[in-house]
Amino acid sequence: MAQFSDYMAPKDVAADTGLSVERIRQLMTGGRLAHVQTALGRLVPRYAVEELKRQREERELARTA
Repeated sequence: MAQFSDYMAPKDVAADTGLSVERIRQLMTGGRLAHVQTALGRLVPRYAVEELKRQREERELARTA
């Protein structure tokens, strides 16, 4: 069973990735960022945050190459 520490609030995801909270919400709504709906609101699994950061890093490297 997953623990609460395995999930992040959208505002924390935004701070960790350098994106705005609004952009994080857009990604969740558009199905591009995994999340779960809880009584506390939408939460993003840490693995999805790491994947998002990896994708952004790859795009940045491709742009500078």
